[in-house]
Amino acid sequence: MRGVMKNACSVPQTGPSPIPASLPNSPERSSPSHRRHARSAPALPICLPGLSSHRNKWTSLMEALNRHLFLLLNAPPDPQTMLLLLARFLADDVVVLAAALIAVLWVWGRHNGRSALVGAGCALLTAALINTVIGAIWQHPRPFMIGLGHQLIPHAADSSFPSDHATFMWTIGVSLLLRGSWPRLGWGMMAFGVGVAWARIYLGVHFPLDMAGALLVATTASLLVVPVRPLIDRMLTPAIVRLYEGTVRLLHLPAALFPLDRG
Repeated sequence: MRGVMKNACSVPQTGPSPIPASLPNSPERSSPSHRRHARSAPALPICLPGLSSHRNKWTSLMEALNRHLFLLLNAPPDPQTMLLLLARFLADDVVVLAAALIAVLWVWGRHNGRSALVGAGCALLTAALINTVIGAIWQHPRPFMIGLGHQLIPHAADSSFPSDHATFMWTIGVSLLLRGSWPRLGWGMMAFGVGVAWARIYLGVHFPLDMAGALLVATTASLLVVPVRPLIDRMLTPAIVRLYEGTVRLLHLPAALFPLDRG
């Protein structure tokens, strides 16, 4: 048995490697002249004691596929200016605009619409918790942390799986579609989520499987909220509405911009 364990542990694999502790503070990595890296990376050894060779091969194949898809979608060394601007807009600004739109819909929405937004908010909290747990128990390096592809926007050297940006967009979209409220907005969130996913791969801060994980987390979190929807409608939404309207009155916000008693 010890011989089997030793062999399983000593065979180099190409799976994900632990995040180097010294990488975030490395001046070479943070320098602007080192933001672009070679489009190839050596296979990283990984020790998987106790796992079968079949499991090891599966992990290696998935990681190889992940890197291959990344290199297909990642930006070239000198990308077109317009494509680069579009990618940067989708990668960061779309999420901010989506959050602002949700806030506007809350202010001007009626009871059913606000209930849908509270449900989406509960799904977002659930998805954030799932992502936090995944990141705590399994660290997967970002492409630029292993010298793969080209990094065109700055990012912290933390775990890449799953993508928080894509999770945000798709959780709202799936939640609204399951609820049946604002279906066009739901499909729009899903579509822009695809754009966000592409952009963050193109700019070199995420792998494709990070996006697949984000979609899985978003769907799971939204489905977990469905059974408690009656509780959200009867108790949680009215309580949040009362708190919101009390805050509007306390701050004497203009009724033209923050209408009350929307019904």
